[in-house]
Amino acid sequence: MNTLKKTLTALAFSILGLAFTAGASPIVTDWDFVVDTAFTDSNLPFSAGSNFNTDFWNDPTTLTWGDGDNGPSSISIGFGVDGHVEGTIATDGGFIQSSELTHSNNSLDCCIPWLTSAEISTALWLSPTAPFPYDGSSGGYAPALAFGIDFTETNNFVDP
Repeated sequence: MNTLKKTLTALAFSILGLAFTAGASPIVTDWDFVVDTAFTDSNLPFSAGSNFNTDFWNDPTTLTWGDGDNGPSSISIGFGVDGHVEGTIATDGGFIQSSELTHSNNSLDCCIPWLTSAEISTALWLSPTAPFPYDGSSGGYAPALAFGIDFTETNNFVDP
């Protein structure tokens, strides 16, 4: 009976050790990523948007307002193509720039509404790529992040 207990105990520990070893995965060192960013809300009419991001969002990456001598003012999400950036990044590596905002500040007619608020939304997709092999099914989108911004136009009106 004592031998049976020892055998069962040894067998149980062996099975547990095998289960924990089989469940251990190598540490992911490299990731493929996709970042999609767009203006998902603003106080401007919908028609004021352009350069639509069609990868994840169906929203503009440029907002324009006003009608001055040098054209309208605008704010754009850049660095990628229409708010879309993709590449590979290393775990514990350096940062990757995924977007930048550019404001074209032109003089405006005095009474035309301009941007005062907007929402920038970003979606991030990650897929492990190293160490190999990975079948690609383990990647996916993380929950999207939304950042509200308050915007103040400078007083650079065209005299009527």
